[in-house]
Amino acid sequence: MLEIRPKDISELDDKDLRTLVGLLCEAQMHSQGISPAGVTWGGHQNSKDGGIDVRVDLTAPFDSDDFVPRNQTGIQVKESDLAPAAIRNEMQPNGQIRPAIIELAKLGGAYIIVIGKSFTSDKFLKRRKRTMREVISGLEEAGQLKVDYYDAGRIASWVRTYPAMILWVRWKIGKPIQGWYPYQNWANPKESLDEPYLLDEGIRLYGAKVTNPSGLSVIDGINTLRYSLRVSQASVRLVGLSGVGKTRLVQALFDVRIGQQPLEKSQVCYTDVGYEPIPSPVQFVQQLVAFNKPILLIVDNCSPGLHRTLAKICSNSSSMVRLLTIEYDVRDDLPEDTDVFHLEPASDNLIEKLIRKRQKHISQVDAKTIAKLAGGNARLAIVLAKTVKIGENLSSLRDEQLFERLFIQRKKSSDSLLKSAEVCALVYSFNSQMELGENNELSLLSGLSDIPLSSLYRDIKEIEDRHLIQSRRYWKAVLPHALANKLAQSALRKIPLDRLLSAFEAKAPERLLQSFSRRLGYLHESEEAISIAKRWLAPDGLLGNLSQIDRLKINILHNITPICPEVALFAIERTAKDDDSNQFLSHDNLYAKEISHLLRALAYDPTHFKRAVTLLCKMTLTERRKEDRDSIRHLINSLFYIKLSGTHATIEQRLVIIKQFINANDDEQQDLGLSLLDSALKAANFRPHYEFTFGARSRNYGAYPKTQEEVLTWYKPLLDFALKILRDKPKLAAKVKMIVAENFSGLWNYAKIPDQLENVAKEILTIGHWNEGWVAARNTLRIGSKNMPDEVVTRLQRLVSDLKPSRLIDQARLYVLTPNHHLYALFKEDEDNSKKTIEKHDEIKAICRGLGGEIADKTEIFLELLPELLSQKGTGVFEFGQGMINSNRSPVELWKILVEQLKDIAPDKRNYELFGGFLNALSRADKSLAEDILDKVVEYGILAPVYPYLQAQVEINERGVARLIHSIELGISHIGRYSILGNGKIHYPIDDAAFLNLVELVATKPDGYAVAIDMLHMRLYSYKNDKKEINDELIRRSQIFVINFQFSEKSNHSHSLDYHLAEIFGVCFQGSKWQPQAKQFAANFIAAIKSFLIFPGNFPHLKKAIATYHPQVFLETFLTEDLTNHGIIDRDFFNDSGANTVSPIDFIPEKIFLSWCKTDPEKRYPILASFILPYTADREKETYHWNPLAMKVLEQAPNPIAILRAFESAFQPSFWSGSYVAHLEKGLALIEGLKSHKNLKIAQWADEYFSILFDEIQKRREREDTKQSYWFQSFE
Repeated sequence: MLEIRPKDISELDDKDLRTLVGLLCEAQMHSQGISPAGVTWGGHQNSKDGGIDVRVDLTAPFDSDDFVPRNQTGIQVKESDLAPAAIRNEMQPNGQIRPAIIELAKLGGAYIIVIGKSFTSDKFLKRRKRTMREVISGLEEAGQLKVDYYDAGRIASWVRTYPAMILWVRWKIGKPIQGWYPYQNWANPKESLDEPYLLDEGIRLYGAKVTNPSGLSVIDGINTLRYSLRVSQASVRLVGLSGVGKTRLVQALFDVRIGQQPLEKSQVCYTDVGYEPIPSPVQFVQQLVAFNKPILLIVDNCSPGLHRTLAKICSNSSSMVRLLTIEYDVRDDLPEDTDVFHLEPASDNLIEKLIRKRQKHISQVDAKTIAKLAGGNARLAIVLAKTVKIGENLSSLRDEQLFERLFIQRKKSSDSLLKSAEVCALVYSFNSQMELGENNELSLLSGLSDIPLSSLYRDIKEIEDRHLIQSRRYWKAVLPHALANKLAQSALRKIPLDRLLSAFEAKAPERLLQSFSRRLGYLHESEEAISIAKRWLAPDGLLGNLSQIDRLKINILHNITPICPEVALFAIERTAKDDDSNQFLSHDNLYAKEISHLLRALAYDPTHFKRAVTLLCKMTLTERRKEDRDSIRHLINSLFYIKLSGTHATIEQRLVIIKQFINANDDEQQDLGLSLLDSALKAANFRPHYEFTFGARSRNYGAYPKTQEEVLTWYKPLLDFALKILRDKPKLAAKVKMIVAENFSGLWNYAKIPDQLENVAKEILTIGHWNEGWVAARNTLRIGSKNMPDEVVTRLQRLVSDLKPSRLIDQARLYVLTPNHHLYALFKEDEDNSKKTIEKHDEIKAICRGLGGEIADKTEIFLELLPELLSQKGTGVFEFGQGMINSNRSPVELWKILVEQLKDIAPDKRNYELFGGFLNALSRADKSLAEDILDKVVEYGILAPVYPYLQAQVEINERGVARLIHSIELGISHIGRYSILGNGKIHYPIDDAAFLNLVELVATKPDGYAVAIDMLHMRLYSYKNDKKEINDELIRRSQIFVINFQFSEKSNHSHSLDYHLAEIFGVCFQGSKWQPQAKQFAANFIAAIKSFLIFPGNFPHLKKAIATYHPQVFLETFLTEDLTNHGIIDRDFFNDSGANTVSPIDFIPEKIFLSWCKTDPEKRYPILASFILPYTADREKETYHWNPLAMKVLEQAPNPIAILRAFESAFQPSFWSGSYVAHLEKGLALIEGLKSHKNLKIAQWADEYFSILFDEIQKRREREDTKQSYWFQSFE
């Protein structure tokens, strides 16, 4: 456990105790956002220090309730306890109060004595503090000075405030927590913390937040990482090849000598998974969360699976833990809220410096030789450097000879050692256990190498001692990669391929085969690796038919594609061509994500771009619109960005694809082409969301413009093509204009191509209007003008003026059809910002009404605009319709025009808001005419399907109700459209009886009951919200209606139905007089459960409503012996995972529960016990407490053992999310408390069940450890 005791403090020597107090003072400053620069300490406890060992000298005010109580505080640190006389002597030697104490008093500060080996009782503590006050009582400023006395107990409490300091103390006293470290030299423990970090411009940091394609320099990278890790609940992952200096870089995050705002050393806990830490990282982070203190957890060599688990725990709303994990591998399936950074290797110059610093006898020439061979890998270089003897010259040695030195290292040469390393390097990682039977991975490697198993095992241990194999428990991997790849290449040359493939394909466990393929993926320069990849990808090979692929094979395909991309691409094309079902290149393919990401990686090479993108486009066209999860459309769009695209295809190549799809005759293909054009015109806010690595091949973020001329070369042909679309394809004009407008700000501010944008605007205006462009230009001016040069602002102002719509029809398009999210651009300038947003909206609506009246009188403009008004959604279409009533034309004539025009609009494109607004205004101007129109609409013509919407725009009278009934009976409108009658106060003019008639009629139609319940719910909710009287007749008919509701399998999937029924129950069944009706409804509910029509765990809101308003009905209906004995109702029924984790039982008063039990105690107490959770969870302290109700049931039940037996299923549930062991341990603590119960039967049960639970915990922990070892400690 992460715990510290007073006894631990007493074991610190005087130097460490003084340092601890100084570090704790610094930690307090950090926690309050104050620089620790004002904290100083030093010297021996018995040296002449003026009575102050640790001084806090600050000007900033801070929390005076903390351990450092004042911004001027002096602390005297002593090992042993001071008696009152010793205190006097310490504070006033020779009868004179120390000047330092007098000065603190004048400053209104504090003086504290800290004793490391003292455990002072409250009585003695008060005596010592009284003595301290007596000493200063003669001072004029005595009342201003705070004095205190901290013993080992107080210091232990102080340490607990900063969990990382617990690790520091335990390290100092020789009681470390296995595998866990405070801030120290993690990268090179033999060196001091003062070892400088060697800066190198060759090191680059990349990541999703790094928009520069060249990456960040070391200093900028360190500052960026620091910034990311200061965010609450941060989750950051640093990846890079083994040996490139990741851990050393992380150390530098705390170094005050580098960059800005270093991280706090007092808030960090570090472990390396390879150290087999106990507790495990998962258990440790759970403890850290429980501390509820800011802390940074660093986990080195952390697998993706372990990272996901830790990130999930740290992201909990109650967590103050930030996470940084380090690994040499990067996967693209990490949580979305994880910031992943990739560290590129250092330059040879830095490696040279490092070698000469560590091994001073090595010459500069030899250091250069080693650095070149190490290829930027510091770890490999250091190991090689250690093999060089004093006076030895490496200039005459070949690279191969130098390489072999890694396996000698001043020890006896061993061919077996090198041979063992080679065969182990054939796989990315391997399991070193020898007792796994058929899954013994070492046996296969032994057979391939002809090295006896015992010898191979011994060699592995020797290689590990030479730091060339990394270990995570029984998982091993030859590292660094540069070494492993070279060894693997050598092994491939020495083992016949047929023998190699026979062993891995026929005999190897699937995990090892996949691991072998992963190693091959880094060997694209090996002829043998290429041969294997080609054989596997051949029609009769392991991956010959990709349409029949499984998880193993898709992973192998991913691994080996970098070896020969051309062959892999051809194999995908071949499979797609032969796939008659068209499932392979479909979004519905189980492995669509993996295939699409592979194709994106293949598109990096310009020679493969068109083929790979063509396949991706086929996949995209199978994707459902607005598909966000693993969207292939998002992925393919990224390939068309000007930078961070992941491809080196030219703009000409990308434009060919864009034109191909836009020029197609298919709407879906045209939309895809427009989407790609949109992506290509993007000029800002780029993020590298996808993986850019590809085996061991050298890759970057793709092509990007390095000069303004290249920027222009990119955007000019795109804008020229956009203009060509406007001229040649009028149907696409609106979409293209919107695309250019939405990218306007980026193109103006970031791409800096005003000439081209002005030309586009000019061309568009010769063809027609460009309202979207005016909105975009105006927004760009409003938001960004402060950062623009004056001449650029002038040009933009002129462009805004040119684009401002002058024609009436263009003004209408601007105000009426502008989308809501651009509405703010239409607001008039309001310099004093006095108008509220709602007032500005009202102004826009008034303008739209005015335009409706004016344009309705202008036939030519009206007819030109109508197709847009009837097919597009906009801010003021409804209001435009309202304004039409003010024209000089007759309403009948206008209505006919609208209907005729609607016929030319495709049904799926129609927008009926114009009709709604017109009818709404007409009903106020000429109610009779509006009614006549609706009479015709309900039964005949093009508007009959949307009649309920149109009726809702007019106050509903008796004629309207009759019309609605007729409409429902006709069945022309979809039944779901009638739910609009419940919205707002549309239904208020309808009396209760008539409204219920409508509800009941809707319920008779297919799928109508849920709609009817929605309508009824809104009626009752509105009445309740407006405090409108709900009469008994409405209540009775509503009761009958919901009692007659027939639960069905469809009901299981409707959360809104649950909520609506619960609300109706709360309004209509509340009160004892409605208990019979409530009982009848509950009986129908339970009958549906017994008939398996609905799941017991569903309808949480309804269950809670019944429990709240009719607890007796709830108990008598659901807590019956029949239901519990047959397993129909169990604890899950009451502890659902729905919208609320509170059980319906919690809504029933305890008094009612116990009274109900007492009527039949032998049966009812055990029934209740089987449903309630016997414990409550304290989420902050991660503990359980006995549920008070459970304890009362146990005390009052005639047979307490039956109660305890019922509780057992709660302590050992069948299903559990999270750590089952942690749950069992919390329960074990509760059971232990019952061992001393006064009832001997209870105590005996507790003793027996404690043993059962304890044994179960041991078994489960072993099982969880094994599982965690596989997933969290594996290298893959």
